[in-house]
Amino acid sequence: MKPLERVTRHISLRVGIIVSAVVVLTLSSTSVRRVGLVALAATVVGAASATSAPAEDIATVVRPFRVNVPDADIADLKRRLAATRWPDKETVTDQSQGVQLAKLRELVGYWGKDYDWRKAEAKLNAYPQFITKIDGIDIHFIHVRSNRGPRSSSSH
Repeated sequence: MKPLERVTRHISLRVGIIVSAVVVLTLSSTSVRRVGLVALAATVVGAASATSAPAEDIATVVRPFRVNVPDADIADLKRRLAATRWPDKETVTDQSQGVQLAKLRELVGYWGKDYDWRKAEAKLNAYPQFITKIDGIDIHFIHVRSNRGPRSSSSH
């Protein structure tokens, strides 16, 4: 592979990851929900199912993708969140020692009891999603065209 091709492939990989992350982060309005969607997206990368493609072309085929986190995985996550072993309360009143214990307890409680994982999954599945393999790594991306239309070359 020529050096320029390798750089282009790596840039495409990074752009795909960044675009996926930006879409996930913009799906919700509050920071707690954003973190929850990021957690769901991270779970999806490891546990979601994708539509199969023929084995001989798997390295180059762009395949449709839908988030499909098994109920058992969500139940396991909720069980693990409920079983969190908490550290002692921090010895300072600011965040110089890290995230405040009270804030972390609130966040974990929200994920474990109040967060609607299926609603988040439906929000992600509302977008046209795909998966392909680049340099041996499965890359998940969302493809949404701009509603502004193509720009002319003279406007750059």
